[in-house]
Amino acid sequence: MSEQDDKMNPSGRPSACWVRIEAAAEWLGLGVRFLRRPVAEKRIPYSKVGKYLLFDLNELDDWVRSQHIDSLS
Repeated sequence: MSEQDDKMNPSGRPSACWVRIEAAAEWLGLGVRFLRRPVAEKRIPYSKVGKYLLFDLNELDDWVRSQHIDSLS
């Protein structure tokens, strides 16, 4: 088993894939400016290293799933 395989979770994605806000916004299909509001309100998972905001793509996926609203019908 390679070192890369050790970093994979059961879904086959890397266990942590940290990206900056521009890549996170692109991943979600949103604008950077739109993403800054939930960051400012601390409603989205992120880490701050110096002046950089870092997002784990797996955590972003989980956050989007938690925002799901079922239809009434």
